Amino acid sequence: MAQDGVVIVNDGVGMDIAARLMQGERFKENLNGTDFVPFLFRQSTTPLRVFMVGGKPAVLRQAALYATRQLGQAVVGTCDGYQCIKTKPNLMDTINRAQADILLVALGNPTQEKWILDHRRRLNVPILAGVGALFDFWAGDKPRAPILVQKMRMEWFFRLCLEPKRLAQRYTVDFAKFLKYCYQYRLDSRRRG
Repeated sequence: MAQDGVVIVNDGVGMDIAARLMQGERFKENLNGTDFVPFLFRQSTTPLRVFMVGGKPAVLRQAALYATRQLGQAVVGTCDGYQCIKTKPNLMDTINRAQADILLVALGNPTQEKWILDHRRRLNVPILAGVGALFDFWAGDKPRAPILVQKMRMEWFFRLCLEPKRLAQRYTVDFAKFLKYCYQYRLDSRRRG
């Protein structure tokens, strides 16, 4: 979905369920930041200039090293999601001066999406992407689900098992509310149409 320069892509099995409820079909691909960003880096003919925002300071340092050494990108700046993001008064100017091609924001859902929407007009970066736990994965701080689990579209369950206190609300109550809104949208659309 694109609106006013913002493209919202399907990230996760929940979006597939919502698409089925609202339009009767699922998406062909899952475009979560964890898979899409490395794909984008591989497709680029030259290293991209990357600015990274979010994550714990030590995790962010390791993730930046991974992006540089393993993925061959040029990390032009970082700001952790704890102290730096709260105390750096000129963060937008710093990001703009870095002339990044892509800004990766790992503040968790929905904080990262809200942050991107709130700041995008002040940023001169062509691509701003919410990437969730990507920095944790790159830093080796949290494991990704095994490939088979990813292919079965059950990575959400793997993560729920690893972090039940943090993710239980998101994957149960919040998800049920989300599906209710999607179903209501479908009913309202049928009444209008």
